[in-house]
Amino acid sequence: MNEYDIVAAFEAIEQDLISSMIRNMDRHRAEELKEGYNWSMWQAEQLKALENYKLQNQKKYGKQFKNINAQMGELIWQARQKGNMQQEIRILQAIKKGYKVHGTNKSPAHRAMSAEFFKLNDRRLEALIEATTHDMEKAETAILRRANDQYRKTIFNAQVYANSGAGTYEKAVDMATKDMLARGLACVEYKNGTLHTLEDYADMAIRTASKRAYLQGEGEKRKEWGITTVIVAKRGNPCPKCLPFVGKVLIDDVWSGGKAGDGPYPLMSTAIERGLYHPRCKDSHSTYFPGISTAEDTWTKKELGSIEQKYKQEQNHQYARRQADKFGRLAEFSLDKENKEKYKNKADEWSKVLQSDIIQEGAFKNLVIDQLPDIESVNTVQDRKVFAEQLIDRLGIDRTNIPVELRKMDSRGGCSYYPQSDKGICEYIEYALQADDDRSLQYQIKTAFHESYHLSLQGHKWDAVKGGRPNEKWRIMEETFAEVSAHYAADLYGIEEMLAPAYGDILVKTLPRLKRLPKYKNCNTAMDFGKIAWRDRLLGNSGVWEQLYDDVFSLGFDEGIYYKQYFKIFGLHEKELFNKFFENNPKLQQYEDMLKDDLKNAVTKINLGIPLDNLNTNERVIFSNIIANAMWKEGIK
Repeated sequence: MNEYDIVAAFEAIEQDLISSMIRNMDRHRAEELKEGYNWSMWQAEQLKALENYKLQNQKKYGKQFKNINAQMGELIWQARQKGNMQQEIRILQAIKKGYKVHGTNKSPAHRAMSAEFFKLNDRRLEALIEATTHDMEKAETAILRRANDQYRKTIFNAQVYANSGAGTYEKAVDMATKDMLARGLACVEYKNGTLHTLEDYADMAIRTASKRAYLQGEGEKRKEWGITTVIVAKRGNPCPKCLPFVGKVLIDDVWSGGKAGDGPYPLMSTAIERGLYHPRCKDSHSTYFPGISTAEDTWTKKELGSIEQKYKQEQNHQYARRQADKFGRLAEFSLDKENKEKYKNKADEWSKVLQSDIIQEGAFKNLVIDQLPDIESVNTVQDRKVFAEQLIDRLGIDRTNIPVELRKMDSRGGCSYYPQSDKGICEYIEYALQADDDRSLQYQIKTAFHESYHLSLQGHKWDAVKGGRPNEKWRIMEETFAEVSAHYAADLYGIEEMLAPAYGDILVKTLPRLKRLPKYKNCNTAMDFGKIAWRDRLLGNSGVWEQLYDDVFSLGFDEGIYYKQYFKIFGLHEKELFNKFFENNPKLQQYEDMLKDDLKNAVTKINLGIPLDNLNTNERVIFSNIIANAMWKEGIK
């Protein structure tokens, strides 16, 4: 289980508690008499059902809570180990760059280290796990008590609303449950008096505890090497509490054993007292190596304005998400058909607001990309799964019935659907990534973006199926826009190196033709096409592709003349273009000499006027991929 799985488990429990309560209300209806409903008999029956509800929940969820809490403790231990390991890698990299350790700090086993130091940190971590688990147990007890209280309250309030003119049984029950469904089973009260759901509290508690364990792991490794200075990372969207410390060098006296005399810098403990690393804090720090690292703690007026705008964007987006969730619950659990329809319309309206938030200038990066885990924290298959889940959620895609899988598969990734059951609306049944992907992490991240573009069509119109079979025209255009959108997202994410595109055989045919259309005439790079692709997708304006395919491929266009523009680049950058191809296809590197011969043969045939489609398979594959790499390098002409 990862952080996301644990939070999802608590969300499922809350949904189940509410669902069970509403099922009882729907199943055991009040008897309708001539003079009205027999509420006394109904209340007696519901109170019996409540007692059964309490016993069943205690038995059912007691075991679940115990298992989740154990997983949570393991997650916190793993966070400490990950921080420890990654910090050692960074220190060794700094040493390679010329950083000198001094005195007794020449190796991790230097004499200044003692077993007491590790015992102390073990005790600190155990205390953190114990405190987090204890608080979660209290919250878990609270949600069961809250569910019981809400059930009892509904039993008595339904009659009150009926007597005040609610009308039908369904409307009376809906009025009695409205506040509960609007807020969820809010059962945890914070110091400021606000009530929060178990899911929301768990998200805060687990993320905060895992972050502190991670920072402890990093600090232990710094102490081993005798380094106590850190620098708070300067990111584009710090929260107001952390902004005063972003970009500053601090002495870490909390996790790395630093002291005030270690340098002319403020103490980490002082910064924490003033708000740094508050619950759910997204800021972080890294080791500051004097003489190697650089500090930048100044902000321009423009940067501060941008930070304020991004903060407001995020707050508005979170509000819209809460509203969408609120009306989604009301739509799902209301009994009256009119109420269900009314709340569903409201939920749809707020879902559209979520999407429109993302497409505002700069918001896609702020609200989606910048909220994803840093690439340095994506180290395992499980980390990739968490990355994909967070990406899908940030895009506002409901993945309730769409499992996110990392498994053995022939392709790098895919979104599955049943062509036979197609109704003209996209209904994906799985989002999958290749578990044993042998490419670099940058390419794996790019594929996660590619598949998320596909998945973001969920629930919208498409023409992916024709006559009960996959529509090849749709596939060609969909893969075109999925790939350019993935490169745009990867660029925003901070992957600076040029990544070789997948689907080269498609891209060399579609992109040059698309560029001849007015909408795409100013697109010179994959990122230019990708920006338009994401905007259209999030607005719900893409996914029906056959007409665009016909328009594009009806254009008068000489492929041979177009490809020849890039032949000079082949000669100047052949090694680089092939290296990019092998980055995306590592297993083919053993056939490099053969592939180079195939490329030469392909170039000769293209020069003779032979169409790309008439080349043999090997020639066509290597030619289209090298052309695509050249287009990525030099621009799409």
